[in-house]
Amino acid sequence: MNRYFGWLLIVLLISSPVRAGIASDVKSLEYMPEPEPAVMVYDYRLEPAVLCPGDIGLLTVTLKNTQDDTIERNIKLKLSESQEEIKKEVTSDWIRTSESQGPLWQHTIEREIKPGVTDLTTRTYYPMDAYIKDAHIRENRNFKVYNRFRNAGLVGPARKVDLVFKLKAPLVRGIYMLEFIADVENTNGKSSKGVRYFIPVIVDDGVTLMPVETTADEIRLEVINEGSADLNSLYVAASPAGIVEPARIYVGRIKSGESNIVAFRVKNGSEGSNVSFKTIFRNGINRHESGTVTVRLPYSNPQREEADVRTANLIGDETPAPDTQKLHSSSPYALIIITVLIIAACLAYKYRGRGGES
Repeated sequence: MNRYFGWLLIVLLISSPVRAGIASDVKSLEYMPEPEPAVMVYDYRLEPAVLCPGDIGLLTVTLKNTQDDTIERNIKLKLSESQEEIKKEVTSDWIRTSESQGPLWQHTIEREIKPGVTDLTTRTYYPMDAYIKDAHIRENRNFKVYNRFRNAGLVGPARKVDLVFKLKAPLVRGIYMLEFIADVENTNGKSSKGVRYFIPVIVDDGVTLMPVETTADEIRLEVINEGSADLNSLYVAASPAGIVEPARIYVGRIKSGESNIVAFRVKNGSEGSNVSFKTIFRNGINRHESGTVTVRLPYSNPQREEADVRTANLIGDETPAPDTQKLHSSSPYALIIITVLIIAACLAYKYRGRGGES
């Protein structure tokens, strides 16, 4: 009701002689700059919090309109009796108000007529809605960005909005800085101060599977999370099947810097066999496998193990004895030495024979 009453006053003043006189005398009125909506990055989160190389993740950026509410401004104009001089006074500077209804600029003019002086007071409301014209993550050669936001809509005073971006991490570990950019306008299409914000993203992994103890009855391994990410749905799988049991052991969640011990039972008759182990885990929606670790099962009877080792050496590592004749024939130094020895022996025999004749 007050809004319509205010517009009625404006119409009456425009049609009155006093208002006509003011319009003819006022050449320019310099108002203070219009207030602009201000938007900031209120928060951000990455899911998963740390990406493994090649992972797909979701980056959520929360924008907030830092203006608390609509802004009200009052301007009072004084007209002298001759209407030759106009004085402008700002009766109240930027005033917060809870009234946010009505058009973009709602003018309420109060008129006081005194002998020789006419006062006009103008009240203007500025709704501080921020229009997100464009928001995106600047793509670089490391990260792949799948989407951006165009015409994302209005953010009212003290309100927030979440913008979700799909990312793909590079294959190289490291700390990367992603640049978030948002272009902001007011409700009249006038550009306001934009947003430029750098978001750090960690790309890392490091799962180690280490044999701790191996006997003829059991194999114990330690799963170590050396990376920066917390790993979920982790289990250790053994291959080939039929050597140890169970075929895989579920570990669950391992936080960064923590470890867990798993134990496999060795089946009868599996002595001396080789068994391989690997870890399988998830980071967010991404599935990963670690490298394999091979363990050789020992024998319960040491003598049997030594016999098998000798047999393996004879069969698998069989090497023929060196042929002395071939070795000598293939070595020029050996032939020279043999020739010199033969000549020396012949000379010695010859001189010895001459000494016997004399």
